[in-house]
Amino acid sequence: MTSTGFARRRPDTDFRVGSVLRQAFAVLASGTGIRLTLFAFLLYALAPLAVQIMEWTGRKPPSWSIPATGIYGIVIFIFTLTMALSGAGQHLCEGRFVFTACLRHTTRRAPALLVTFLLASLLVSLPFIVTGTLLDFATRADLPLFSGNLLTLHAITAFLAFLIAVRVAISTTICVIEKAGPISSIRRSFRLTKTQLWKVHAVVLAALLLFFAAPLSDLLIWFGPRLARSIPVHRTVLAWGSQFLRTTAFTLTPIITTALLLNLRRSAELPPNEELVRVFE
Repeated sequence: MTSTGFARRRPDTDFRVGSVLRQAFAVLASGTGIRLTLFAFLLYALAPLAVQIMEWTGRKPPSWSIPATGIYGIVIFIFTLTMALSGAGQHLCEGRFVFTACLRHTTRRAPALLVTFLLASLLVSLPFIVTGTLLDFATRADLPLFSGNLLTLHAITAFLAFLIAVRVAISTTICVIEKAGPISSIRRSFRLTKTQLWKVHAVVLAALLLFFAAPLSDLLIWFGPRLARSIPVHRTVLAWGSQFLRTTAFTLTPIITTALLLNLRRSAELPPNEELVRVFE
């Protein structure tokens, strides 16, 4: 079988935020990014569309439709995240995108990515868990340990969580592209992010801002008609437009982490990795 691995091309080692974002936006604007975004958008739209069709036809959605939609959303989130990482890695390293090969690789790596994502999320949550436990203990014991300093305590907690988030930011990317296990992916993420640490912080911060800013597109639903009163815009159109913007942002974020990982690999002067050569076979 012909190899479609990652070892042929490497992006330049430039950790400036603008440079990494330019690489990511170039992928997003290419045929690869457009197909990944449309594929994710269609998958995300299926469940809400089914419920909306029922409402249009006058049928009441069944009681289980809400939890089923939630479970479907989680499954699609993991699947599309894996797909975006696979497609971005293939594009950045080979300059092409083979949908069927990427889809096969996605189905194989999605379970491992789910475990990696949960473990990484748990690590990021640890400062909040510890802080919550300390506050609960202080409240129960009537101890004035943190009285008057809650804002400072929460700021320190959020900062520690961000530091951990930076160190595990490429763990899911490593899981998909290097085909590592969950624990190995997290350990390798900690090792690779030691280099160019502050620039990596800046890139991850930009990716997080894009990821969490995506839900702000829901403001279209409320302010869209007010900003364009002369143009009749149906609320449903605005809702689908908002969903497309969210999907675009969610697709861009893993592309950024993929570009970051490949830059880190080059910075570490790693030899061509044999385990990556046949990653899509």
